[in-house]
Amino acid sequence: MTRRGQPCRVGSAEQLTPGPLAVGTRVRRQGSILGAGFTWVTEVTELEPGHLLKMKFVEGPIDGELTFEVVPTSGGSIVIVRNDKAASPIGSWAGGKTIENDLQRLAALIAGKQASS
Repeated sequence: MTRRGQPCRVGSAEQLTPGPLAVGTRVRRQGSILGAGFTWVTEVTELEPGHLLKMKFVEGPIDGELTFEVVPTSGGSIVIVRNDKAASPIGSWAGGKTIENDLQRLAALIAGKQASS
C-alpha cells in the first residue's frame, strides 16, 4: 500500500498536445502501484464531448485501451468505464484501481459543485 492507503494512484497528469482535448491528444501521467512509481502516456482515439472518451496506452508499462462513457438516465447519468485489451493481470488490476480512484475524485467534484449551487 502507498502512504495514502491506496495500492494504485495517479500523482500527476500533463497534457502533451497543445489545444483543447481532441482525437490525437496525448497525456503523460505519473503514478504508483504499491509504492513503485512509473510513467505512462495515453492518446485520445475517440471523443464525443459529454458522452464518450476512448484512450489507448502508447508509452509505459501498461497496454490496452480505456473507455469512459456517460449514459443519460431519467434520474441523472450512469458512467461506464472499461479497461479493454489489458496485456497482463497486473495491468488490468492497476487500470481498475486507477479508474476506481478517478471515479471517487469525480464523485467528490460533482458533490462539491452541487453543494455550492
